[in-house]
Amino acid sequence: MLPLRAIISDAASKAVERGVPLEDVSYQAAIDEVRTEEGERVRKSPYMFSRYVVTTYDSFSFSLYAAPVAELSRVLAHRDVGLLAAAGGGVLFDEAHLVMATDEADASEEGRKVFTVLCHEIEILSRHLQRPVVIATATLPAPVIRGLAEALRGLEVKIHLCLGERGLEYFRGYGLPVEEHGLDPDFESHYEKYRDHVATKVSKSGLEEDALEALEEYPRVAVFCNTVARAVEVYRRLRDRADAELILIHGRFTESDKNSKIDCIESLLRKGRVLVVSTQVLEAGVDFDFDAVVTEIAAPGALIQRAGRAYRHLEKRDGEGLIVVNVSDESLRSATAVYPCEAVEAVARRLSSALSREGFFDWRFAVGKPSFVDLLAEIKVSPSVDKSLYIPLENLVRIRLLNEKISKILSELDELVRGALVRDSALIPVLTERGVVTVSLDYLERRGGKVLELEGGEAKAVFSSGYKRVSLYHLFKEPLTTLHRLTKEEEFRGLKAREGAYDPEVGLP
Repeated sequence: MLPLRAIISDAASKAVERGVPLEDVSYQAAIDEVRTEEGERVRKSPYMFSRYVVTTYDSFSFSLYAAPVAELSRVLAHRDVGLLAAAGGGVLFDEAHLVMATDEADASEEGRKVFTVLCHEIEILSRHLQRPVVIATATLPAPVIRGLAEALRGLEVKIHLCLGERGLEYFRGYGLPVEEHGLDPDFESHYEKYRDHVATKVSKSGLEEDALEALEEYPRVAVFCNTVARAVEVYRRLRDRADAELILIHGRFTESDKNSKIDCIESLLRKGRVLVVSTQVLEAGVDFDFDAVVTEIAAPGALIQRAGRAYRHLEKRDGEGLIVVNVSDESLRSATAVYPCEAVEAVARRLSSALSREGFFDWRFAVGKPSFVDLLAEIKVSPSVDKSLYIPLENLVRIRLLNEKISKILSELDELVRGALVRDSALIPVLTERGVVTVSLDYLERRGGKVLELEGGEAKAVFSSGYKRVSLYHLFKEPLTTLHRLTKEEEFRGLKAREGAYDPEVGLP
């Protein structure tokens, strides 16, 4: 299971490259097509019945608790199929830190909800279905791992650490029952090269100035912003100043436009000059290797992921690398709009004290000091399970009645988790002139009046035969139930966007 659709294609393709037979590999995600590097097509498996399935946390969770995503528009659905698919083999929760909102721990209600759902899924898989479960992560703080181990008490939990000595020392301080493996020797052999060739500095200049300064010395530069609005703003400021191909990428582009941008970035990274302005969409999974990364200050997990985009392929690298963490007032405001203020300010203080001038910071190995685990150490709170959710989740996962209508299950999910099991809110397709952009319900509540084409205060739900009006009030209150009513008669293409709302250059506003 992976947290982002953007990395599903890469994971499925790499499974084939590693030797898994093509006929054994499949994927389930809202992606039209996945192909290997050789151009072979990976089949889509809506029911997740193949030997090696790559899917999203969303698809897996909905299949487990409600019904296979391919049947969510039906009156009745095969609710047992999700359990059967889950019972078929081991399950890997990959990039778990991106789903658990670990920078917030249990500071938010939504963070506790997601943590509770994932713990319950692990318990179902391990205790009841007796399946092996692996949680893989690069940046889970020790208090979060401790909270996870406590939530799963009664199950056999083993914690394996593949880190350098500084990282092992950090986790030892929490008294966790861990097995220490150290670093893989091949990876560790690159530490001195990384230490000697990759510098980090903290800057209070304008983010655009840092980007342009980096571009003077490095031909391939990535700039990370905390919000789409900020990324668009920075992109526009750089548009007439960058002596390189300038590319903006974030989550509110159509899949086609996003894929075109990714292809262009891949080509320019091999040969060319490129300046990429991005949001969190490139933080993990996409295998890009930049010479320099310029990033707004952020919470620890996000910052570590971004820094990992610089000088990534150590075995192929020569020359120098650079990571710039921008702590200007604009960057701090941007960060605290997304991440907990305390975490952002603590990280800014820690970095500023560790790097009074440009120098080395260990973002990858956890061997020396200062290191990324010093940033993880700023997270002090252990997440906890919301016990009030456990019984309703148990009721959902049970196969109660064979003739139970899927609309009843979706209504329960709307009431229980606002239509989303492992994210803040449900995802809604918006149909633009260039295709579909999937946005969150939260985004539509904030921006729907400016983005959607409205008629009598209602949105237009588009189908192949025309459109129907849909109440935004009902959509916001009962997203899954409302979408189910729309889709059970014919294929729903999305809510119609206003003409001109989507700009191919900057996406949805």
